[in-house]
Amino acid sequence: MNANLCSSCSEITIASLTEYLLAPPVWWSSVNGRPDPQGRLHYQTGQQLLESAKTCPLCQLMQNALVNSARNIGELSENELSDTPTTCGCGTSRHCLHQILADSPVYLAPKSDNVHTMWPEEGKNGAEMRGIFVYASTQRGKTLSGILRVWALPGNRSLLLS
Repeated sequence: MNANLCSSCSEITIASLTEYLLAPPVWWSSVNGRPDPQGRLHYQTGQQLLESAKTCPLCQLMQNALVNSARNIGELSENELSDTPTTCGCGTSRHCLHQILADSPVYLAPKSDNVHTMWPEEGKNGAEMRGIFVYASTQRGKTLSGILRVWALPGNRSLLLS
């Protein structure tokens, strides 16, 4: 277990990301584009993710991905995305995100490419994992869809996230 990660992030594995969800949310296939609901519950609520992001670097990356998604679909304005105080009086962009998230679960799913050879096992056929999707619902019923891209330097089996 990585001491810098929260307990939920410490449990993220390829196996957990590719498990089938027994009760996927109704929006899953329309947002994910896959009929098979592979993924995992990360937190019971978006508020839990935002609280964890204060100390967990991976949750902070997920939070940033959700902020970008909220901006792209018009759920947050540019003013709410700055590091300056916002007109709503709740603080900066991180604190404004808490105002739009619904009291519903945050899910993770693999971003994979089924046509390439499997990484990091060169020469083996299979799905190549290229990142992690993070999904959360807004109070207006929209689904935020962020992505954490996974990559590695040539010849290095260590993962980097962006």
